[in-house]
Amino acid sequence: MLVKCIYLILGVVLSIALHAQEIATIDYDTLTISGKYSGKNIFVKNQFSENEGEGFSVQSILLNNEVTVGKYDQSAFEIKLQSSDRKVGDDLTIAIIYMKGRAPKVLNLQVLE
Repeated sequence: MLVKCIYLILGVVLSIALHAQEIATIDYDTLTISGKYSGKNIFVKNQFSENEGEGFSVQSILLNNEVTVGKYDQSAFEIKLQSSDRKVGDDLTIAIIYMKGRAPKVLNLQVLE
C-alpha cells in the first residue's frame, strides 16, 4: 500500500514538472517590416490559440528598436505610428514578436512606401 502511494505521488510530481517545462519552452519569432512613414497606421490580424496559457500570438512590438505600448491581446489591432517628431518619409522598422508557428498578418503593408 505504501509503495503504491509513493508511486502515485511520484507520478503526480513528474506530471506537473513535465507540464511546467512544456509551458516554459514556448518559442518566439519576429516578423520585421520596414519602409517609409506615410502618415497612416498599420493594422495587424493576430492569431489565437485555445491552448492553456497561450492566448493571442503577438507578445510585443518594437518601433525603430523601441518597445511600443498597446493592446495586442485581441484578434486585430492597430499599430499607431503618429508621433510629434515623426514626419512623412521617415524610415520605419517594425518588429512584431510573436509565438512561433502562429505568425500575425499585416493587413495594409502598402502604407509603408
